[in-house]
Amino acid sequence: MLEEYFQRDDVALFIKDLKNNPKYFKMDVVCDTTYQKNIKDELALYLFYDTIFKFQMIVDDIYLFDEFLLQLEKLFRKIDDYDDIVLGIQKLLIRFTSTAMDLHDLENKEEKEKLITHFYQKYLVDGYFIHGFSTTYESFLKGRVLEAEKYPNFYSDMIRVQHIFQKYQTGLFEKDFSEESLSFTDDFIMACYYSVISPQYYYALLNPEGKEEDGYLKHQYSNAISPLKRFMSNHSFSDSDRRSVLGVVKKEWDLLHEVPRRVSLILIPRRSVMDVSADKLKEYLESDLSLEEVIDRILCPKYHDVCVEKSFSPNQVQILSLEDFYPNPVVEEKEDSFDLQDFRIPELMNSNGMISLLLIVGCFFITLGVVFTIIMVLRGM
Repeated sequence: MLEEYFQRDDVALFIKDLKNNPKYFKMDVVCDTTYQKNIKDELALYLFYDTIFKFQMIVDDIYLFDEFLLQLEKLFRKIDDYDDIVLGIQKLLIRFTSTAMDLHDLENKEEKEKLITHFYQKYLVDGYFIHGFSTTYESFLKGRVLEAEKYPNFYSDMIRVQHIFQKYQTGLFEKDFSEESLSFTDDFIMACYYSVISPQYYYALLNPEGKEEDGYLKHQYSNAISPLKRFMSNHSFSDSDRRSVLGVVKKEWDLLHEVPRRVSLILIPRRSVMDVSADKLKEYLESDLSLEEVIDRILCPKYHDVCVEKSFSPNQVQILSLEDFYPNPVVEEKEDSFDLQDFRIPELMNSNGMISLLLIVGCFFITLGVVFTIIMVLRGM
């Protein structure tokens, strides 16, 4: 299982480095990819997750993993370009898979075909489609039949928000709340992005001008709703409509922050959604492309948005929970309980080592009061 790799101390240490070392932020992405639409600080981390996922799917040899991780860390530290890192990762996967399969000569046609067949079988035929979702629903979904839209939500309120925006002729977010389907992808990195901006209609609502604000990703409520407030002001929303919209936004925000956010993914077997034809394997085997190019074609994402209307039994579903890039804000609440540290005996000495005059005077009046009270009691007063 993937957890066996992600829970290792050496993996956790590198994840920490990927989250805190600015070297890995703003990775240079030249190719035409939907990742460019998102804030790129997280891309190195999600690419690392994707690589561990591929290693487990294709190589799955715990005894080779130490050396694989070492070479992977060197690759990340040496190269900044996204495409070059992906190419390097694929070469590492080829190298370690051939070692695990005891293949020594990939120039040999038979061994080359064995390797290609292995990649095809493990990653495509036995592989997964992935659904990114909000961590709020992890505990709700575990052990249940996976059905579209069958989880706690504020859809009726969101429909009301849609109607408000229609009044001002602003088509803000396109979401059919009556539709019952789940969206899957075979792109692990994109699934990570889907998770952290989930639900996407809410993210779109908070970013009406599509400027990729990061307040939502960084758990900053006031920053997250600023673009929406500005948008409603610019379109002359009435005060009552503004309050209605922001009320729904706050309810959804509170729901999505009931638990600390993680990268939450649902994995379902690829074969439970579609058939992977053996004829396609024949195309890969007979291709005139180099081995690296054939493997690249096998591993590259092919389905960014597969809408599935069927339900899935619990034994078809795996839930994977990974660290989010942005830490949840720590809110320190002052406790009302009594704390002995707050009860301090006053200093008896001043800075010169002398007994404080105020302390002497205070003690005198306290003593005088006690004596006066005793005298009054003795006199029967």
